[in-house]
Amino acid sequence: MTRHAMAYDPVRRRCVFHATWLGGGASSGDTWEWDGSSWASNAVGSRPSDLIDYGFCWDGNLHRVLMFGGDFRNWGALSDTRTYGESVPAVYATAGAGCAGQNGIPALAPGTARPWIGETFTMTATGLSGIAVALLGWSDTMAGPFPLPLELTAFGMPGCRLYVSLDVQQALAPAVGRAQWSLFLPDRPSLIGLTFHQQVVTAAPGINAAGLVTSDYGSAKVGVR
Repeated sequence: MTRHAMAYDPVRRRCVFHATWLGGGASSGDTWEWDGSSWASNAVGSRPSDLIDYGFCWDGNLHRVLMFGGDFRNWGALSDTRTYGESVPAVYATAGAGCAGQNGIPALAPGTARPWIGETFTMTATGLSGIAVALLGWSDTMAGPFPLPLELTAFGMPGCRLYVSLDVQQALAPAVGRAQWSLFLPDRPSLIGLTFHQQVVTAAPGINAAGLVTSDYGSAKVGVR
C-alpha cells in the first residue's frame, strides 16, 4: 500500500490514514482511523482512489480532514476538494420542574442556536419576577456534599429544588419577566463532548420564607457543526 497520507482529527481524537495505491496495478482508496488503541477501516466519508500527489491535512475552519487535488492515475492534475469526518451533535434538553413565583413558574429554553464550539449559545429564562441569578454547574448529581436534586424546604423554599451544582453564578437583568444568558464557547476541540447544566433562581418576595423560587434546569452537551 503506497501513496498514503495521514492527518490528525482533534474533534474525534484520532488519526486518519488514506492510501490510494496497492501496487501491481491495483487501486485502493482505503481510509483507516487509529483511535489510540485500534484501527478501523473507512469509518466515515468517501474513498477517492488512484490519486497521487494530493494534499491531505486537518482544516480547523471546517473541523474536518481535507483532501485537495492530486493527479488521477497520471491523467492530469485535479483541483477538487473532498472532506472527511463527521459533525458531533450539540444537544440541549430541559428536565425537572420549577416552583411558582409572582409571574408563574420560571422556565428555561434554548435559542435557535445549539451549544457549538466557536459560537455563542443563548438560553432564555421566562417567568421571572425580579432580580435573578443564573447558575451553571458541571454536575446534576452532586452539589458539594448534597445529592441532587435537592429539595429546598429546609431553606425556606417549599416545593422548589436545586438541580445543578453551584460552580458559576451570574446575575441576570429581567425585563418583563424574561432574561437571556449568553455563553461564548471557544473554538477548542477539547470542549467537544463537555456537559454543563443551567438553572435560574429569581426573587419572589412574599411567596415563601426565603423570597426565592427556582426554574427547571437545562443540560447542554457541546458539539461541532
